[in-house]
Amino acid sequence: MLVSDKVRHKLELVIHALSGTFGALMAWYGAVLANSVMGYKIPTLGIPEGLNQVPVAIAGALILLFSIEHIIALVKREEVVPSWH
Repeated sequence: MLVSDKVRHKLELVIHALSGTFGALMAWYGAVLANSVMGYKIPTLGIPEGLNQVPVAIAGALILLFSIEHIIALVKREEVVPSWH
């Protein structure tokens, strides 16, 4: 074992906090970008250009939720059970 369980636990918390921060920033700036170009239309489709950026905001929110779930599990000393099992 390269590191103790206590150090590993703290490192996992830091990793999930950084991932959550990335997801939050991705969601925020994806929404800002979508909002800023929503007034432009895609010529061939006639839909707002901002719809291209909405998946970025949604993905960021999902990353944030994933990180929050794992941080809560780490604090409770539980294991995250995948929903597909």
